[in-house]
Amino acid sequence: MRTGKSGGGNSYGYRVRSGFDACGTVITGERHIDDGEATVVRRIFTDYDSGLSAQSIAAARNAEGVAPPHSSGTGSGCWGSSTLQGNWRRGTGILNNELYVRVRVWNRQSFVKDPDTGKR
Repeated sequence: MRTGKSGGGNSYGYRVRSGFDACGTVITGERHIDDGEATVVRRIFTDYDSGLSAQSIAAARNAEGVAPPHSSGTGSGCWGSSTLQGNWRRGTGILNNELYVRVRVWNRQSFVKDPDTGKR
């Protein structure tokens, strides 16, 4: 993380860079922009800037058949307004994610697990 690499999950529009560097070492913690998803992100910000609500933007992406961000098996598999809005205090949702303005925030969240059950 000190060298600017990612220590966490991916945001919509980014992919893990895989492969080997010039020395043959496995590349870890690097991301690259997914051009297709980046186009969707730009449209979301353009639509929001023009005055459209998160709900109408989500409905438009669903009508166009644009694949939503991957989930961990939860959710409807469709764009929703919360996908875009998230929670501004926690910096979640596409519109509140500071990574889209080139600011990487560390330690935004932490999760404590029960040592006996392994659950959060």
